[in-house]
Amino acid sequence: MRLQLPEVALSSSTIVCDLDVQFAVQTAHYQHLALQQVVQGNEHRVTGTTPSTLSDFKIPPLPFFTVPLKNEMPVKVDIT
Repeated sequence: MRLQLPEVALSSSTIVCDLDVQFAVQTAHYQHLALQQVVQGNEHRVTGTTPSTLSDFKIPPLPFFTVPLKNEMPVKVDIT
């Protein structure tokens, strides 16, 4: 995961940033993603969820033991 945000966002509790998620040798780019930030001393913790889908990573939602898979695949972000 790669997170890009402007320096002025470091003091805000909600940050809007761009996020790259790499999975299955594919990278999906999410723009203007709202994440929550908690600052304790010198430590910054950023949390949230990306609206990822299987098709973002070029993975077909094939059935698993005859049960169809959903295309939605949200990814929980927890960066310190």
